[in-house]
Amino acid sequence: MYKPTKRSKGESLTVESNKFGDHIAGDHLVTRDSNEQAIDGDRVAMVMKDAAINFRWIYPSARSHAKDCVLAFRHFVSPGEEVGGVLL
Repeated sequence: MYKPTKRSKGESLTVESNKFGDHIAGDHLVTRDSNEQAIDGDRVAMVMKDAAINFRWIYPSARSHAKDCVLAFRHFVSPGEEVGGVLL
């Protein structure tokens, strides 16, 4: 089960998630410091997390474009796999 932050204002205090893909959250990560960039110089990343199994994966990218987000999501979730809810 995944508990939202205290500042969220919703009806439910928890998100029910029993299997991979029931609830997926994603967000962009932008580094401003040159010490935090990837080996190949990427400073932007898409971070994906599944709430059921607490699995996280980071997809570095040279830019923050929708195409890169779609590619990251397609890699995180296999083609044909059912997804319950996505929070981006």
